[in-house]
Amino acid sequence: IWSQESVLEVVVRPPLWLTPGAYLVYVILALLIAYFIFRTLKQMTDLRNKVKLEKQLTDYKLVFFTNISHEFRTPLTLILAGIDRLSHTSLQPELNSSVKLMAKSANRLMRLVNQLIDFRKMEKNKLKLALEQADVVAFVKGIVQNFNDKAMQKQMAFTYLPNVSSYSMFVDKDKLDKIVYNLLSNAFKYTPSQGRIVCRLTVDEAKHTVSICVEDSGVGIPKEKQKELFGRFMQSNFSGESMGIGLHLTKELVTLLKGNITFQENPKGGSIFTVALPTDKSMYAPTDFLTASSALLEEEEEQRQTIAEMETAPAASEQTEKAAEEPLNKKNLLVIEDDDDIRQLLKNELSPYFNVTVQPDGESGIDFAINNDIDLIVCDVMMPGMSGFDVTRKLKNDFTTSHIPIILLTALGDADNYLEGIEMGADAYVTKPFSVRLLLARISKLIEQRDKLREKFSKDPVSVRPIICTTDKEKLFADKLVEVINQQLTNSDFSADDFAAAMALGAPSFIKR
Repeated sequence: IWSQESVLEVVVRPPLWLTPGAYLVYVILALLIAYFIFRTLKQMTDLRNKVKLEKQLTDYKLVFFTNISHEFRTPLTLILAGIDRLSHTSLQPELNSSVKLMAKSANRLMRLVNQLIDFRKMEKNKLKLALEQADVVAFVKGIVQNFNDKAMQKQMAFTYLPNVSSYSMFVDKDKLDKIVYNLLSNAFKYTPSQGRIVCRLTVDEAKHTVSICVEDSGVGIPKEKQKELFGRFMQSNFSGESMGIGLHLTKELVTLLKGNITFQENPKGGSIFTVALPTDKSMYAPTDFLTASSALLEEEEEQRQTIAEMETAPAASEQTEKAAEEPLNKKNLLVIEDDDDIRQLLKNELSPYFNVTVQPDGESGIDFAINNDIDLIVCDVMMPGMSGFDVTRKLKNDFTTSHIPIILLTALGDADNYLEGIEMGADAYVTKPFSVRLLLARISKLIEQRDKLREKFSKDPVSVRPIICTTDKEKLFADKLVEVINQQLTNSDFSADDFAAAMALGAPSFIKR
């Protein structure tokens, strides 16, 4: 017997975190989190784009200033050429100091231009070492002597204190020059008159290091600025002037030389900068050294010899300088230069010695060289349209002009551009700003070498042929030349015109004066 059915209703309410209100909170929180994530990502993207834009702007600025720096070399060439001309003329005693001051200022400007160019290379990781063996004590002494006049003007006690009389080691002269010059320049800049500056050079053979210490009694570096001392464009609040890229570049150059640079306060007031460089050549890679057969060293040695010869040679008489109508010899020079002032300078300076023709661009220069008898070509590298490298390559690949020596003038003084010019076939490479006397010596030497080689070839063409033939075309020509000579050796009626016709050449290009 079943009893009456009973019903019990049980209602299970959801927990608080599963209520509709909780879901609403979850949705709101999810939206907020998504918003914050989106905003953070957007800020990161904007910041990344801003950094990228700033980097691009910095690169554009550096490219601009680097290009401007290269352009500075052209007027600097004109300035230094004028100063060099003045220094070799008899001037009133009161003008000699002014000429020396102009030369010093121009050289200082040249150092700043080179420093900016090096900074650009550093940014692109293109700075390379060129180590060679040198007496570091004598080399640093030469840099120190550049500041003697400034020390006298400011009535400062300036001394150079090496602990040895000489020490030979492998060093990159260009990099070390910039390092020491920057440290001394800053020391003189921030040391008041009647102050004290000491440059110490210490050789520690036990630690295999050479330390160069520059100590001054100047205004010093504030403690809050010491941590960012070697940063780019560090601003000094004590002078209101920027330290520029000098110390930043100095640190990078020291690091490139496998050394380190430190700063400490001078207890007597001022600053002490110490650069420590390794003397052990095993610290460097084999590619960091200049070999004995390096084209750069050979060119540097040739320049030293030609300058020494010009300094010991007797000066040209006034009568010779005034003979403007007739040059000293009949050699024909072609100058290819797009800058009007440089072109006129070269024409004025070289005309007393050679028959000089000038052309404003590469195309007209090539046409003139092909259609005329030229003994030597002086060509600028950076020209609109066809560069000096292109001119050299085209002339050296053309048989009718491949024998002409070519000297390249350029503001691009690094090793890569130098080697590129040599590989194109250039016989010499002169960096702006250049000395006109040095350029004149290089021209004379190249012409003299070609004359000697021509004379030797005329006496014994068979033995000299491998020396002067650098291309297959030249070798084929020389073989044909010897063959014609042997065939017509007993023919007394064989004339120069017949010789030119047998060689398939025109008489003007075949017959040399």
